[in-house]
Amino acid sequence: TGWLPIYFGLWAALCFLLQIVLASRLLRTLDVRTPLAHVSGVLLLSYTPVLFMRIGQNTLLAQFILLATIEIYVRGKRDGLTRRDWILFSAWPVLALLVHPYLAVMAGLMFCISLVDQRRMRRLSTSQAVQYFAALLIAGLALSYCGGFFFASRNYGDYGVYSLNLLAPFVPFAETTLGGWLGTSSPTIPDIHQWDGGCYLGAGILLLLLLAVSAWRSAASSLRRHVTLAMTFALLLLFAISNRIGFGEHELLHIPLPDSVISLLSTLRGSGRFAWLPMYAGVTFLIVLILRRFGARAGSLILCTAALLQLADVAPMQASRRAGTALAHTPNIHVDTWQRLIAAHRDIFQYPSFECGALFGRGIPGTHFSELEIEWIAAQLNRPTNSAYLARPHKDCAQEQIEAIGNNAVPGRLYLYRSSEDVGAYLAANGVKMDRCGVLDDVVVCSADQDLSTLQP
Repeated sequence: TGWLPIYFGLWAALCFLLQIVLASRLLRTLDVRTPLAHVSGVLLLSYTPVLFMRIGQNTLLAQFILLATIEIYVRGKRDGLTRRDWILFSAWPVLALLVHPYLAVMAGLMFCISLVDQRRMRRLSTSQAVQYFAALLIAGLALSYCGGFFFASRNYGDYGVYSLNLLAPFVPFAETTLGGWLGTSSPTIPDIHQWDGGCYLGAGILLLLLLAVSAWRSAASSLRRHVTLAMTFALLLLFAISNRIGFGEHELLHIPLPDSVISLLSTLRGSGRFAWLPMYAGVTFLIVLILRRFGARAGSLILCTAALLQLADVAPMQASRRAGTALAHTPNIHVDTWQRLIAAHRDIFQYPSFECGALFGRGIPGTHFSELEIEWIAAQLNRPTNSAYLARPHKDCAQEQIEAIGNNAVPGRLYLYRSSEDVGAYLAANGVKMDRCGVLDDVVVCSADQDLSTLQP
């Protein structure tokens, strides 16, 4: 449509910048204002391995949204929230729907926690709480409907496959400094994908966690003041761990659940990611706890030491991401020719599409990256296509096969076919004329408007 953002390039840079800005704002709200403690705290909240891990899944880089909602919660706990604050608060989960639904759910949870907490503290009436919740619900549902969230999609029933391993916060990622020294990687039960729920804390945060043990009584007292938050986070962590409880490579327990429950929970199948919200809140809590336990001067020095350890641990991840994004990827296709060809047509039909077999691989030169380059050109030129990478594929490939021989000469449509014998034989046997087609980058290209048989790159 042209009005939604593109989650590449400047978006990634903006996410890292906003992570720093929102971390600073959160710490200022908590009165962590001395320069050394403040800068160290910002680094601890910004140099998290889970943030650098998500480069490549760029919508999940928007973890600053979680910091923003935690900050509003803290401000509400201290001073209460005005109507303007509630409007801003409700905007975060709604806007997060434009980025990633998982982040929207976590932001929405923080809104609901604050709503319950403010009602418990009698800063909100029941009617006000209901009104604010209803406003968020209506806005969220409306945007979800417009975004296509309610249209039928395939449910894989795979809750637990992408869950949180009990050792995940403590075992270094392979790309971190500690991971390189120790030869570790994200712990997972064999044959499932718990790496997706990896939330290694980092060396600096682990140091704070060890030092905070001596202040457990103070920590317990503080948690009682945040009972709604603590209870919700406990439930969130249970959801993240799932019914497949892993301790490293060992599956301690696999709790059978009814298919209907598994199907419902699989709506948010990457359950391990929901550990991020308690993680960020926990790191913030550790920063404040260290300053209270050891005093401003000693606490600041401890936070500085932890921040330096965190930077050193995460440095290889940062370096590899910087190297991977420093230069543009060398094209695998003839970009100029594809741009001219796609621009000359109204839309594109591809057979088989990305999720139904794709154009490349399995004997055809090239990889799925070549195909994504073609689709990226179509997106830049705003040309509709029946092919795209789908994280949750639910295409009807049998129907696509019928469509491939049905409307095969629509004016204004560019046809892309896999250049394999089986596809060619199927099209020819069903009357699709290929005499005006050409080949570009090992893709058969056809058009009702042009003779492409002499097409040159």
